[in-house]
Amino acid sequence: MYHTYISRRIHRLFDAINAGKAASVLAAYAHGFEHICVGNHALGGKRTRVGPMLDWYARLYRLLPGLHFEISQITVSGGPWNTLAVIEWTMSSQGAAATNGTGMHVMRLCWGRMVQLIICPYGDAFSTPLEQLARDGVAEASAAPIV
Repeated sequence: MYHTYISRRIHRLFDAINAGKAASVLAAYAHGFEHICVGNHALGGKRTRVGPMLDWYARLYRLLPGLHFEISQITVSGGPWNTLAVIEWTMSSQGAAATNGTGMHVMRLCWGRMVQLIICPYGDAFSTPLEQLARDGVAEASAAPIV
């Protein structure tokens, strides 16, 4: 029953991401958290504070407008004190560097709050559109990661 609750909550979080509502996602984090996006690009890096997280989501929505994640599978294990969820997804975005890609989020929760989120885009899901935007003159697409 607990795992079903977490799966539903994850679906709601992805609905919020798809709707551009970063504040709803940030509310799910614990006070001490770690947010990592794997890759050497403008969306990569590690964040542990709310301010940089807000900046990261703002950058995400600017660079990949119309971003949409479709969940293909959620696997949840552990108890409420230490829950691990793996979310596999496909994504698409609109705009100057429209893209499609796949990847996964690895999420660790403690008593229902996210303490760690690792975003693992497969292949070039993020880097290819960012490289295209940089070639088109969008300076932020080649900016240093927000940390």
